[in-house]
Amino acid sequence: MDTPIHGFGDRIVAIVPPAGDKLRAKTIVSRSNATQTGKYPSWKMGRMIQWANNSELNAFRLLDAEPRVLSFREYPLAIKLIYNGQARMHYPGLEVDLMSGRELWRVCTADQAVSTDETALTSLLASQLQSFGYTYRIITSESVALEPRLSIVRSLLRYGRKSITSLEREQMRRLLEEIGYVHWGTPDTGALGPRSRAIISRLTLEGVLGVPYHSPLESETIFTPTNLASY
Repeated sequence: MDTPIHGFGDRIVAIVPPAGDKLRAKTIVSRSNATQTGKYPSWKMGRMIQWANNSELNAFRLLDAEPRVLSFREYPLAIKLIYNGQARMHYPGLEVDLMSGRELWRVCTADQAVSTDETALTSLLASQLQSFGYTYRIITSESVALEPRLSIVRSLLRYGRKSITSLEREQMRRLLEEIGYVHWGTPDTGALGPRSRAIISRLTLEGVLGVPYHSPLESETIFTPTNLASY
């Protein structure tokens, strides 16, 4: 409940971690939930990640498939703040560790993001969370549902969750050394053997291969080595 506070203006009072040995600062999945919630099996994090809505689920998929993302976790902390003279708690949906730094995300609709209250709160958090080592971002539900990117990511995750062998990595290295690219429709009887899509997908999730996300995934889609490529 909001409590009136006087003096000092709007500000962050404290960053509050989850209580005890809990993973989350807020309960997500519960039998008493009136809305649909669920759990997502993250290959990157090696555990089930709980989502509060479909937009968060889509965000998890994108993060799981983005090589620049080192790790992420749901509802990692609470922000105790004074806002409009009231004490309140804010719960960012995601903490994202990138090669470039650490971010806190709130996932909401585009309409919510541009509301007067949300805009003012975002401005406050974006400016003051920097001193705590965070970049604060609003991620819209519409952006994480963009096609064909989301469908491509789901295909990569479906095929690429399981690890691949050293031999399969070497087969890919030799193929790329020879022709410089690989097709999504590479025959299972070809140089990569019967697990061609699993190999392509796993190496894309790891950042060894890259694929354009602006066109649907088809047999002719080309995957090429990235500047992160390491076998």
